[in-house]
Amino acid sequence: MRLPDNVIACDPLGYLDFLRLEMHASYIVTDSGGLQEEACILGVPCITIRDNTERPETVAVGANVLVGRDTRAV
Repeated sequence: MRLPDNVIACDPLGYLDFLRLEMHASYIVTDSGGLQEEACILGVPCITIRDNTERPETVAVGANVLVGRDTRAV
């Protein structure tokens, strides 16, 4: 599968290197609750590919959007 030019695929990273990537991202697409929270704190918009979240406060403040598995919504 060919990735879009603005998508980076990489080997696993340590926490600090990964956090650096998050800080400089245009937006984050995730299914991880931890990443939803980190994106909110870092001020990076988050798109969550789940139907629900254990971090509803990120949705309430507008930092996170739940799109389920609808690829058109992403």
